[in-house]
Amino acid sequence: AWTVPRVVEAMVAMASVAVLGFLVFWAYDPATPGRRLLYAPFPLLIWAGIRFGIPGAATANLILSVVAMGATALDTGPFASPTLGVNERLFQLWLFVAINAITALVVAGVVEDRKRGARALVRIQDRLRSVLEATADAIVAADTEGNVSFANRRFAALWDPSGSEAPPMRLTHDDPRVAALLELTDQQLPELLESEQEILDEVELDDGRTFERFAAPLRRKDWVSGRIWALRDLTERRRLEEQVQQNRRLESLGLLAGGIAHDFNNLLVAIMGNADLAEAALEGRHPARDHVDEVLRASQRAADLCQQMLAYAGKGRSAVEPVDLNDVVQEMTELMEVSLPPTAELTLRLSPDLKAVNGDVVQLRQVVLNLLTNAADAVGRRRGWIEVATFEATGDPVREQDAVVDERSGLGPWVGVRVADTGVGMDEETRQRIFDPFFSTKARGRGLGLAAVLGIVRG
Repeated sequence: AWTVPRVVEAMVAMASVAVLGFLVFWAYDPATPGRRLLYAPFPLLIWAGIRFGIPGAATANLILSVVAMGATALDTGPFASPTLGVNERLFQLWLFVAINAITALVVAGVVEDRKRGARALVRIQDRLRSVLEATADAIVAADTEGNVSFANRRFAALWDPSGSEAPPMRLTHDDPRVAALLELTDQQLPELLESEQEILDEVELDDGRTFERFAAPLRRKDWVSGRIWALRDLTERRRLEEQVQQNRRLESLGLLAGGIAHDFNNLLVAIMGNADLAEAALEGRHPARDHVDEVLRASQRAADLCQQMLAYAGKGRSAVEPVDLNDVVQEMTELMEVSLPPTAELTLRLSPDLKAVNGDVVQLRQVVLNLLTNAADAVGRRRGWIEVATFEATGDPVREQDAVVDERSGLGPWVGVRVADTGVGMDEETRQRIFDPFFSTKARGRGLGLAAVLGIVRG
């Protein structure tokens, strides 16, 4: 770019060529032997070619040629010797101009080619850097001495998510993060940096994140100049895969439970029907009446169990209508309050003006009842509290990683029920199985409470 300093430098260069040319040709002393000053402007021509390229070299050579030809035409300068004829003067003048022009232009051309090559290399490096910065992988490269030659912003974020610490300038086994990400140890660091082996594996960090790691040598012609690592975060993908597997497992269990419940319900119809007929045929206080009544009571409990299994499978009978969740919550909490231990405090936080939802009121009662029952069992006889809240929200009211069923579309609004308690809680293994049918941590639990909740919500 032609900035002010560069323009000033060009003017100084051209003026220097003109002044030195004047001293050589117009202030020439015929008594000076060997024309020692004839090529004194030559370095200035080279300077003009190097600094300003072909245009600078051509301009400087033109100035010097005009000075030389003017002096020679006025019979002064090195080429105006009385011992030379006209043709000899013209030949020497032409030779002088040609030598200066060819040399300056060749030098300028070489410099221009190198500058173009350097600019092209910078553009390629910028383009490559942009690609490496835009990739989703964390990339770091180091030479055979362990000096880091490149680390993109993804690697910087991986190295320190807070952004307060830059990636290291040198890879050493002393830093545990380097050892964890790149598997560098004191024994294998030099060998690994010079290795020609490509590696593709997975690494899991202490914070639970999982990365796919690819390592390959950096080559220059026929020798290894360093090593490059590319780390791809698989944490979210693994979570989604686990969620898909969990949903598929729950769906399979739902199909199985639904099929069993349906067939078992058909058997119960026959059992209960025949028990009713048997009871009607018995007279007065027949000794078998108590046994028939017990058959009917057990059959009814089995029918309730079938309904929960069908609810888990999403095949329960439902009558969809607008339902006010606040009314459902108040009704079920009043029912549950008498059975809660005296040490448990029940609190309601109902959202005012809550929008109605389309659902089956019986099934929604079952959902609230099952959640309250689990909360009461979790608190037990210890002093604590249970809080039931209704809410309305837009956007995403539940974190995606916490969702077991996530079939929402759009941005809401959503209406929900939240039950919280100060119970003993659960470990991660239990949390992963809470919706499995027949899984329970309670001694007398059947494991269908939350399974039915899942089936109703999903259905």
